[in-house]
Amino acid sequence: MLMNDNTKYGVIILAAGNSSRMNTVKSFLKYDSNRCFIEKIIDTYLSFHCKEIILVKNSHQSQWSEIENIYKNTNLQIINNSKQELGRFYSLKLASKSINKIDHCFIQNSDNPFVDYRLLQSLSLNKNKGDYQVPIFNQKGGHPILLNNKIISDIIKSTHFSNLNEFLKQYHRTNIQCDNKHILTNVNTPTDYRELIDKQEIYV
Repeated sequence: MLMNDNTKYGVIILAAGNSSRMNTVKSFLKYDSNRCFIEKIIDTYLSFHCKEIILVKNSHQSQWSEIENIYKNTNLQIINNSKQELGRFYSLKLASKSINKIDHCFIQNSDNPFVDYRLLQSLSLNKNKGDYQVPIFNQKGGHPILLNNKIISDIIKSTHFSNLNEFLKQYHRTNIQCDNKHILTNVNTPTDYRELIDKQEIYV
């Protein structure tokens, strides 16, 4: 977080997918010798001093008790999506209802562990330009994105949308150029994961 910035940041981490193409829960893939994907992501947002970290998991996943124990003395809150068939936007609505008194909120995918402090800082520097900020690399939008609290409130009230991209079309978007190619990375398959290991971008 920036010095002298009293903005209250939160993050919603979306981790309720089936990971069907990976054949294992992506959140628990090893990122390095000490941490899995989800630990790396949570650690990054803790280092940015996010006031609230809301993680939405699939209620059928049984591996979360260890994560709860590791972060039991932090501001991480884990909630279940028991209606996974309703998709990611439903997960986002569930999490948004748990966000309290936050000025801006990051939306983070659990299959991209490459988010770093510098990227979060870049987005936060531009938080007042438009309603939400999207990092851009090679003219393509990536993740995480940063939403203002009005959008979070409107997500809670929304009854007509099931897709975040469609929902966000009604708001002013600001593109933030960055040099981090991994804002575009999604680790969906064993091949994707192996390629990152081979390139020594994941250290297992």
